[in-house]
Amino acid sequence: MVRPSQGEELGAWMISGAVTLAVLVTYGRLDTAELYNVSNEGLAGGLGRAVVLLNFPIALVAIALTLIAVAALPRRAWVFAGPAIVFSAVVAVAVDQNDLDARWVNAVPALGVALALALTVAAARRAGFVVRAAPDR
Repeated sequence: MVRPSQGEELGAWMISGAVTLAVLVTYGRLDTAELYNVSNEGLAGGLGRAVVLLNFPIALVAIALTLIAVAALPRRAWVFAGPAIVFSAVVAVAVDQNDLDARWVNAVPALGVALALALTVAAARRAGFVVRAAPDR
C-alpha cells in the first residue's frame, strides 16, 4: 500500500501559517477604524483576528487535511482524527461575521486545527517525508 507523503499537505499548512502571521501583524498594527468588524487593537486584536482566521477558513481545510493524514496513519489515529474533525466543524457556530473579535468558542475550532496539524506531521514522519537543506557548494 502506498501512503501519501504529506508534502502537499505540509505545503498547505505553511501557506496557512504565513497568511495567519500576515493577519496577526496587519490587525495588530492598523487602527480598528480601518479594519472589518473588529474592535480590539494592538497585539490582542491581531491575535484575536488570527484565531478567528484559524476558525474560518482554515478549520474547514483542516478537516480535509485530517482525512488525508489519517489515511497514512494506523487505525488508532482516529482517536485524534475524530475530535479534530468535530472540533473543526464547530466553526459553523463559532464565527460571527458581524463581530470578528475572538470569543471563547473560537478556541474549539482552533484546537481542531492544532490536532489536524499534529496528525499531518505524524503522517509525514511515518511516510518518511524529510526536508533537506540545499547542499553546500
